[in-house]
Amino acid sequence: MNDGMLKPKNIKPSERLSLYGTLFCLGMTIFIPSLGMSIVHVVLPTLVSEFDTTLSNANWVVISYLFSITSLVLVGGVLGDRFGRKRLILIGLGIFILASVFAALSLNIWTLIGARMAQGIGAAFLLSQSFALAGTALPKNKTGEAMGLLGTMAATGTALGPVVGGLVIERFNWSFIFWAMLPLSVVSYYFCNVFLPEDSEDKVDSKRLDLISMALLCTSLLCFTLLISSSASLSSQTNTGLLGVFALCLSFFINSQKDNEHAFIRLKLFRNTYRNTSLTASFLVDATAMATLVVGPFYLTYVTNLSPANVGLVMAIGPLLGALSGYPAGRIVDYCGSGKALIFGLCQVGLGVLCYAYFPLFFGVYGYIVALFIMTPGRQLFLAANSTYVINSVTNSEKGQASGLLNLSRNLGLMTGASIGGALFALFLGTDVVSSATLDQLNTAYSSTFLIVFCLLVFSILSILYTNRRA
Repeated sequence: MNDGMLKPKNIKPSERLSLYGTLFCLGMTIFIPSLGMSIVHVVLPTLVSEFDTTLSNANWVVISYLFSITSLVLVGGVLGDRFGRKRLILIGLGIFILASVFAALSLNIWTLIGARMAQGIGAAFLLSQSFALAGTALPKNKTGEAMGLLGTMAATGTALGPVVGGLVIERFNWSFIFWAMLPLSVVSYYFCNVFLPEDSEDKVDSKRLDLISMALLCTSLLCFTLLISSSASLSSQTNTGLLGVFALCLSFFINSQKDNEHAFIRLKLFRNTYRNTSLTASFLVDATAMATLVVGPFYLTYVTNLSPANVGLVMAIGPLLGALSGYPAGRIVDYCGSGKALIFGLCQVGLGVLCYAYFPLFFGVYGYIVALFIMTPGRQLFLAANSTYVINSVTNSEKGQASGLLNLSRNLGLMTGASIGGALFALFLGTDVVSSATLDQLNTAYSSTFLIVFCLLVFSILSILYTNRRA
């Protein structure tokens, strides 16, 4: 046992209650947004018939939520640094609660999409403070444990969403999906108000808010999100336009932050090469995880011939393993240190991806499951270690920005993995109709996709080792 670890027997009952209350609040800041994301997937077919709309329009119920989070999570981190993290969490929960009510009362698909966009704003404010508070509201030697808990709660929320949504739809109508989230949100609001530490009045040197810089940042992130998530369905002219607006807004934003005493984001955050490399690795790890979720069902369906129900059961193993391994991963980080755990976790992810590329070809679905058992705990260990390092590597007044960067890298990674993973599989497959492909084509496309991913992870591992030596 690490002598520096805070032991429960040395904590007074009142301090223990406060510690557990804070941990509960931190868990809710990531559980609620994760549940809000995954719970609506099962209701999409119902929405198509209820509102007499197209599947494309119904998909915006999911996309609008994700757009809000990606566009505003970094902004939320900055606002938390400047105006108070507890305050922003309470505002985020308030927005989420009101948006849930409006979503449940929606009379058409576009009102529902607007409500989901508002829900995403509340979720962005919650996510942007989760890692920051883990680094400030708890003892430093408990940061890894808190990061592991956040990983567990994120995986639990993602896994429970479809289950809860399916049960609700089976017994009630679609609106109860949103009514069901209200009690949890209200209870979380109460606990956060009671247990989270009060905000310090002295957050940063300046509380002046540069609205132009904020608008430039949000616009650039929104364009990039649209580009990577919808590029296949958009015309080449639209994609070119989005890329141009993204580059232009980002360039203007960076120039506006130079030599600016009221800078929205301190550019010195990006002078730490090792931290930049670890954030890039986080992007790749989450892109990898999403690629397995996108490509995996095709392989399990057309090669192993599993039924849709059995495919769902196999796919649920990943989130379940993530929920079980997140908290222990955090304890390992506290014991071993974030540096060693980060490299070991990244190597384990790489090994898991290599197993993904070959094990199913020889052992079928059992090889797929073994690969899951290798990669998922490694991902949780890496995420806990990386989050701990990034949050502990900045000052208290910058932890919100660091938390925003962590969430931004993950969201962009998930969206990129969904887009690029599917695109690589289709490219290697050589046909748009998966059902018409031969077993050899499917096996080659599957293994080639994950070999490309493995090569990217190896490059990331080497970059981490190189920058760590120079740090």
